Amino acid sequence: MLNISDSEQKKRFLKTEKLIDDCLSYKGQQTFLVNFILNGTILFEQNDPLWFAKGVCLGHIGITYIDLIKHHTLFGSWDVEDLTAEDSLVLSLEIIRYAYDLLTGYDGSVFSLMCREGTNIKKVEVTSALSIPRPDILTDGFFINGWTAYTPLFDAFLENIPLDSASLNQIPESAHMLMISLVYFSHRSNITASFAYSVLLCYVLLDLCSRNNVAVQDVTETSAKSVSEKAMPTNAECQVVYALTTKYFTASDSQLHNNVDRKTLHPLVQFQHCLNEMNHLNTLCASKYPRTIYYKTFNGSFIYNMMKQLEKETHPLLFLEDLLAETPTVLSLFQQLVQFYEECT
Repeated sequence: MLNISDSEQKKRFLKTEKLIDDCLSYKGQQTFLVNFILNGTILFEQNDPLWFAKGVCLGHIGITYIDLIKHHTLFGSWDVEDLTAEDSLVLSLEIIRYAYDLLTGYDGSVFSLMCREGTNIKKVEVTSALSIPRPDILTDGFFINGWTAYTPLFDAFLENIPLDSASLNQIPESAHMLMISLVYFSHRSNITASFAYSVLLCYVLLDLCSRNNVAVQDVTETSAKSVSEKAMPTNAECQVVYALTTKYFTASDSQLHNNVDRKTLHPLVQFQHCLNEMNHLNTLCASKYPRTIYYKTFNGSFIYNMMKQLEKETHPLLFLEDLLAETPTVLSLFQQLVQFYEECT
């Protein structure tokens, strides 16, 4: 203890010390949250009654699932990009319903979606009619003992998507969640091919072609896996493709305030929610697919601007192939992703 000579100061110090100790304890013991902060670990007991809170703390359970499970309430999108269109989160409800069913043990209960309708708020009951069949592997209290290893629960969800998960090894691992989300999204919305091309090219430029002052051979293993060293873009190609596409990554204040096409923006926001919710589900299920690294995958300005450009083109894919003609490796990577996507759709 500090050498405090003044008795009043000593009293105050001891009182404060006890107050801090009381705050760090519950019924005389440190809580798992305090232990996590101090030691960086959380242990699950057998049939742990705090499994949900611990799952949130460890990042296995998304923050958006707290109100969903505790209050059976889900709040829709805060984005109001198109007042005439449905709430942007609605298209992802099947993903969220599956997560809800997993966390509630498929008890058949209902949750409420508080979403936008025009300029008003409406309440929608999301019932088990939206549920996919219960996976055989799912037992009662599946998560009650914690997350210890890979589970096929996410693969069970993918069975409802026309995508052979085994074939994903044909594309880079860092593109797996993006491709899964894009294929899912395309079968539930009326997106154009130009939208898909813009999303896929954005990924190629941000991930496989991102230099960030890092040499080609230092691109992360996850990004480069399934792409041989010879197939990776050279530094020279990356500089060329950057010069060719940099204008699509920017938007002026005038454009943002006056010229935004909300009809074009709406599917972009919908897909952003879809990708986010698919990643929440992927994490909950402890699947084998790497999480999306958003800054290396998705740039709204680029996708929007490229979509607007492609709307002017008679042959959007041919335009992009011509754009990338000076960078054959980049073009090949882009074509590989486009071919995979089109085979799934």
